Amino acid sequence: MEPYKKWKKKRHLRTIPEATDINTFASTFLVEKKVVEPQTKDIVKTGYDNTFKIIVFGNSEVGKRTFLKQYTKEVISRSKADKEGGVEFHTKSVILGNNRYLLQIWSFKDMDRFHIFYSTYSKGAHAGLFFFDISNLYSLANYEVLISLIRKVVENPESFPILMIGNKLDLEKNRQVQSQQAIRIAKSMDINGYIECSAMTGENVEEIFINIVKKIVEISRSIAQ
Repeated sequence: MEPYKKWKKKRHLRTIPEATDINTFASTFLVEKKVVEPQTKDIVKTGYDNTFKIIVFGNSEVGKRTFLKQYTKEVISRSKADKEGGVEFHTKSVILGNNRYLLQIWSFKDMDRFHIFYSTYSKGAHAGLFFFDISNLYSLANYEVLISLIRKVVENPESFPILMIGNKLDLEKNRQVQSQQAIRIAKSMDINGYIECSAMTGENVEEIFINIVKKIVEISRSIAQ
């Protein structure tokens, strides 16, 4: 066995001694990249009723980056969507009833390359959105692994709602995953709901966050009782 593992970073390779503690290495990496540590799950009072952290995950090129650009009203283009690896951070407010919530959205853009950092970025998360591409059956190939991994690294998996999101509804004519098939998968994995959307057109994008906030609030109230 080779005494070193290689980790790819853009155009060069960094070697990591096999005995290196991965948590120490992850902390070093975060400092080098100047990424702010995720906030804890404690509710933060900043002019909002509550602050919730949501993680977005799924295979590469399923439209996560385009989805977040649509939600935060950034300019989007399919030709440039989902081409970068790493983690993205966005904030957005949601009004539900008489309450105003601040959402801190952390998106894992490349699950294959950055899975060693899940535990760090998932710290304090309240809910998750699992994305796949309805026009690409392969985007669901390892759904069990990805969902199980997220539940393993979050602090309270039993009170951590996940919605399954079938993206690229604008490519309906190229559909490879039928709605009923996705619903069966969601039920088999104890997912809290299934929604289809189009990150390109914006269809159901706002509804996804309204629904996930409702799930968080419902679970929080049931625990409080």
